[in-house]
Amino acid sequence: MNEERIIKEVLAGDIHAFSKLVEAYRKYVFAIINNIIRDPQETENIAQEVFIQAYSSLSTYQFKGFKTWIGRISTNKSIDYIRSKRKVQVIPLEYIDEREWLEDKPLEEEIIQREEVEAIKNLCEGIPQKYSNVLKKYYLQSLNCRRIAEEEGISIKTVESRLYRARNLLKVKWKEGGP
Repeated sequence: MNEERIIKEVLAGDIHAFSKLVEAYRKYVFAIINNIIRDPQETENIAQEVFIQAYSSLSTYQFKGFKTWIGRISTNKSIDYIRSKRKVQVIPLEYIDEREWLEDKPLEEEIIQREEVEAIKNLCEGIPQKYSNVLKKYYLQSLNCRRIAEEEGISIKTVESRLYRARNLLKVKWKEGGP
């Protein structure tokens, strides 16, 4: 297959020519993605994103090895997916103020989010009280470290230390069986 010719055809407006590239590199792209994310269902979705990205970026392609180029796109899209999944698992406490978080949401989404909030609250109950108190005040009541220190009768550094430790305890609990 003459990739360079096919790419030039696509750039000249022959959108059907791109399907030849998709067919030629489909298995390669799937293999890269699946080796990184290990989720067959998501592999197909990400592969579609890879080919969409490749098509829309084809005008920037510099004819220095299409296989390498599409492989790099596949790798980057897979890494982006993993990062987005980590954010979902690690950051849920940032949005725990229920009223702000749940306003203007579809009913199904609101139910799911309420369950997540409840699960996170339950995780907080599974850690020592001195950590969960600080964590709840910080995330649920949106108090700053200075205010928590005043209420708890401890130093700001102690509040920061307890927040750090509490987050680490929550991460461990989350990984053990999280919500």
